[in-house]
Amino acid sequence: MKKLKFVLNSDISGGLGLSIKLKQLNMNDYIVLERRESVGGVWHDNKYPGCACDVPSNLYSFSFEPYSKWNHTFARQHEIRKYLEYLTDKHNLRPKIQFNAKVTEAQWLDDQNQWKVTIDNGRHFYSRFLVSAHGSLSDAHIPRDINGIDQFKGNMFHSAEWDMTYDLKGKRVAVIGTASSALQLVPVIQKEVKQLYVFQRTPQWIIPVADRKIIDFEKKLYERLPLIQQVIRAIIFWMRETTVLSFAYQWPNKMLSEHLVKYFLSKQVKDPELRKKLTPKWELGCKRVLFSSDWYSALQESNLKLVTDSIKQINEHSILTTNGDNYDLDTIIWSTGFKVRECPIHIRGLGDISINEQWKHSKQAYKCITVLNFPNLFFLVGPNTGVVHNSVIWMIESQITYILETIEYMKQNHFNKFLVKQQAFQQYNDYLQVQLKKSVWQLSSKSQSRDTISPNTRTWPGFAWSYRFMTRRFDHENYDLFYNKDQIGTLKHKKCI
Repeated sequence: MKKLKFVLNSDISGGLGLSIKLKQLNMNDYIVLERRESVGGVWHDNKYPGCACDVPSNLYSFSFEPYSKWNHTFARQHEIRKYLEYLTDKHNLRPKIQFNAKVTEAQWLDDQNQWKVTIDNGRHFYSRFLVSAHGSLSDAHIPRDINGIDQFKGNMFHSAEWDMTYDLKGKRVAVIGTASSALQLVPVIQKEVKQLYVFQRTPQWIIPVADRKIIDFEKKLYERLPLIQQVIRAIIFWMRETTVLSFAYQWPNKMLSEHLVKYFLSKQVKDPELRKKLTPKWELGCKRVLFSSDWYSALQESNLKLVTDSIKQINEHSILTTNGDNYDLDTIIWSTGFKVRECPIHIRGLGDISINEQWKHSKQAYKCITVLNFPNLFFLVGPNTGVVHNSVIWMIESQITYILETIEYMKQNHFNKFLVKQQAFQQYNDYLQVQLKKSVWQLSSKSQSRDTISPNTRTWPGFAWSYRFMTRRFDHENYDLFYNKDQIGTLKHKKCI
């Protein structure tokens, strides 16, 4: 088979973004491996009722590909899929995408300075560079350690694997977990089910969402005067950047923010017992703040019961809690997030080391993109990419720039292999943890942003613009660069921050 320059394992919109940029630079020697039958990534999988983005539409698009046809200020799932389909067709990317191609393994062949990538039908691809754009929301998590989970005889599925053929009307339904998907789907299905039980382990801080329909006049204005949409996008971006002052730097305005969120809860929920169950015991920001304007009202409907007791056992047609209550059910819906600690594909680098073995105790990358012991490997939305206050698309664009700068530098200087230096790698990750320890994201040991067996490897600790500045160029001094089998030059170790 012809050797490629790039193989992109794509589960997220970032794969499309990088593909667009590669085509624009006439780097056409690449292929995108997509495990699904169409584009969309997580927006292809997540089809549950009420599914929407919690980032404003004008920010949830590439700056180099603005979209004037959003229908809501916070886009629905089908709108985002339409945007991604639009990008694919506009740039004629389909010939570059192999659909239904799930990557099962990637092996670095050091004697050949290339990656061998295997998909589920046994076919192999060989490339100089590998870009893993699987993201962190690609593999649904169902807690299999719950007693009796396999004996339930009703219908059971994860919100990210919604059963489109199943009718919930008139059913007794349990939603387990209060992740963002629960906040979106519960107010919708509550109106059609017979009885709904929401099992909550921990309450969430919730902010009302300022969502509305975008009128046709605005769409036409954006289309004819794109500068207006760019200005609005910039305003939204910088307004969201200011929230870092509260969470990362503990400015006094955090107290005001927490007061306003509690005020919203008190106005929405009059029952003191229910309000107590819905009030978090940690500071605002320790877990990701969620957005909903109808969650609290749905929880107070007559056919919905909030259950805060732990699940003791799942039976054939019910759930038994630790206090002895038994809830008869037809359906269980899991809203329990995703597997984020492991890489979903088997990647092996120098010395046949597995990336999951290396990440067993600490899932780390350099600038969220490159990894020690894994030459010519890039990640999109790698460790610590999570920007809880702004748009991940901004972070992805920054990473695309860094990848392209790396490739251009290597091309201009005739290198064919890079490997991040140990010292630079360690300095960078030590810096991240120092910054995170100053923030509210590290204050709670049970925070969603805190990995229970390692340092915080999910959250970016500061402003999104600072990440853009950090990734604006390829810092070759922090890499060992090779031509064929011989190292070329000795580059000084420098601080990477």
